[in-house]
Amino acid sequence: MAKITKILALIFFFAPFLGLGSTPKTWNLNLESSISKILSSADGNYGIYIKSLSTGEDFSLNAERSWYLASAIKLAVANELYKQIAQGKIRFEDTHIISLSDYRDGAGKTNFLKVGGLTTIRQLTEQMLIESDNTATDILINRLGIDNINKSLGQTVPRGFSPISTMLDVRRLAYSEFNAKAGDLSNMDFFSLKKIKPEGKKISWLKKKLNLAQDQLKVGTLREAFERYYEVHLNSGTLRAYAQLLIHSAKNSDLMKIMSKSVTGDRRLSRGLPRGFNFAHKTGTQLARICDMGIIYKNNPQKGLIVTVCAEKFKSSENAEKIFQKIGKAINDSGALTF
Repeated sequence: MAKITKILALIFFFAPFLGLGSTPKTWNLNLESSISKILSSADGNYGIYIKSLSTGEDFSLNAERSWYLASAIKLAVANELYKQIAQGKIRFEDTHIISLSDYRDGAGKTNFLKVGGLTTIRQLTEQMLIESDNTATDILINRLGIDNINKSLGQTVPRGFSPISTMLDVRRLAYSEFNAKAGDLSNMDFFSLKKIKPEGKKISWLKKKLNLAQDQLKVGTLREAFERYYEVHLNSGTLRAYAQLLIHSAKNSDLMKIMSKSVTGDRRLSRGLPRGFNFAHKTGTQLARICDMGIIYKNNPQKGLIVTVCAEKFKSSENAEKIFQKIGKAINDSGALTF
């Protein structure tokens, strides 16, 4: 009896070190149940990949298939920029003189600079990541080289990403689904298109600009055009691949600080997250496509929680963003944010 008592005492003593009798981490199981309920009433398709960089535990839903990433690909541009800075090929202090061909439709402050105005690589980087500025992005892409960006992306994450393109080429390729002549539209033409509403007038403008008859249009709506463009699988990737890009990016404290200042996607994941955490993230937005991809952390992003979420083919962006908010709250309620 005494011998058995000693054995039991030893088991009790060493149990914490052996993992015996400890409560298993169940945040991913809790999350699975919550996500199932959230998505049961959602329209469209959703993909989620979440990984704890502290424990290695993860949660995955449609994470192995390709998703259109939209502006979330700008993180790949940033990584190439930091690489070339380390190589001495470019400096944050380097300047760029704005030309008419630089302008891109979309958010950000770079469009407010006049032709001949001066900006720096640092300012362009912050605009690209904080405000998702398309003009800043394409200036950087043209300085760095799109081939260099894609090569580095493939070296950093060998599998899971398709090639990325300039922001201007996104527009040209999507509108080329109406007719190949749209590939010749200028950067300023897309400012004109953006101002035109409703959609029927936009298509009429396109026909007039390109001298097209109605029967020369391959599709009838913008939604059809963009859906066909998405099928080309440019600017796309799996959520697991994007998580690997985030893990690589987490080593760069300057990059993490900039991404934590993002002002886009305030109605997405961050709306459901508690205060007191940093969320270094990049969003993506395109017709019937949204993403929110980042790292939630307190002090060390390399010990944080990777969160990547994308949605497609939903009827309303507003409703899709509400789903993202619920996912953010579910992440908090699951117990995943214990660092």
